[in-house]
Amino acid sequence: MIWTGPGDSAAHPLLGTGPSSGADGNFYLYVEASGDGTGFPNKRAILNSPCLDFSALDTPTLVFQYHMQGTAIETLDVEARTNNTGEWVPVFNRTGTQGANWNQASIALSAFAGEASVQLRFNAVTGSGSSGWQSDIAIDAIHIQNDTVTPPSTCDSINFDAFQLLSFSNQDAAGNYTASGTTLALQNNTWKYIPLNYTVTPNTVIAFDFSSTSEGEIHGLGFENDNTLSSTRYFKVHGNQNYGVTNYNNYVSGTKNYIIPVGAFYTGNMDRLVFINDNDAGSEITPLFPMSKFMKDRVEVL
Repeated sequence: MIWTGPGDSAAHPLLGTGPSSGADGNFYLYVEASGDGTGFPNKRAILNSPCLDFSALDTPTLVFQYHMQGTAIETLDVEARTNNTGEWVPVFNRTGTQGANWNQASIALSAFAGEASVQLRFNAVTGSGSSGWQSDIAIDAIHIQNDTVTPPSTCDSINFDAFQLLSFSNQDAAGNYTASGTTLALQNNTWKYIPLNYTVTPNTVIAFDFSSTSEGEIHGLGFENDNTLSSTRYFKVHGNQNYGVTNYNNYVSGTKNYIIPVGAFYTGNMDRLVFINDNDAGSEITPLFPMSKFMKDRVEVL
């Protein structure tokens, strides 16, 4: 199955799936899901970019519009790799219907800054079942810009003294924590969260400094909307266990700053921010999460 284009208002005569016009002009690129056995179920379409030169970019950002409307929408992923070799790294994911309008994605590709050969690909999967034809996925207005992920000046400081630190799920065991002002330190095996009603949007970014005295199994953080584990919501930055989103699992030593585009991986209404120090071995490990700012569409941890 391939991406089809250019699409226009005649490309989607059926109601309940696909855009009626482009996000930028009258044309767009789309995946046609109609046709049992040819368009669905679970047909995959991949669009590869040419190799892109990011050697002069310090904050490359992929910006595009996407349209995912239909009762049987499956997934749209964007993946990246360097030098046209190796494993594809996920940098963006959407699952399920995203409404009747075009949505804008702005994906920070800071992990690929300075690279002379970066390849991107759009990876779409159509739906299944009797309504599988209602899973057309469209993209438009794709471009790369040199952007800076800098929060606006109107931010409210996060002070841990103003929050209650609570045990998360059944994972909090044999551990402890200290929280003072903008800094949270976790010891041994502990998962903690702060109650935080927050809507993760496509523009949500979380930035933080991280340091750790040694390596346990999982060190990271993420948003949640209940007290059960959803591994795809946690960003692992350190640890020897394969868990969660591992794109940013590159901590070595000292203090490292992370800028993670949370909204490129998931969106929705959340009610807590979870901090993970998973260390079943029991030796004392103290990672630090110095948090300082929170704002709509962005969380900054400095």
